[in-house]
Amino acid sequence: MKHVLKTYFLGVCFFALFFPLALKGQPEKKEQVRQLLETGEFTVEFHKALPLGKTAKNLFPTYEMQIIGTTVDTYLPYFGRHHHAPADPSNLSIVLKDTEVDLVQEKGKKEKTIFRFSTKIPHNELLDFTLTVEAGGMAQLSVTSSVRSAITYLGQVKL
Repeated sequence: MKHVLKTYFLGVCFFALFFPLALKGQPEKKEQVRQLLETGEFTVEFHKALPLGKTAKNLFPTYEMQIIGTTVDTYLPYFGRHHHAPADPSNLSIVLKDTEVDLVQEKGKKEKTIFRFSTKIPHNELLDFTLTVEAGGMAQLSVTSSVRSAITYLGQVKL
């Protein structure tokens, strides 16, 4: 019984000592993310894809979206259904290479920043992107297409 009480006491002391240290880094990280978003030059690294009506897919290696001002550069795999036969069935990915977009930034609830833009890719496909970034750096990208089912990507802002 003494051994159990001693172990419990040591666990509580350990928790009390190191819990404040774990919380200390959060405001610094929030500030770094806020500064990156304000400059308009940042990279989001995606590690999970959530196709509409299908199971989640872990992405390995991770895929990135780079935003520099109004220019977007990304290569994202697509797991989903096409409503029309694709013109090039060997390339089903979402590819934007130095694409100029009309990037709209707005503040959301709970310290979230939302970026919205649309672009047209070859074969008359219109893509609508909504990138939501939380204060801690977590990011969610929702992509809606005119000829494919929607897909969502989860990731983190690269610091």
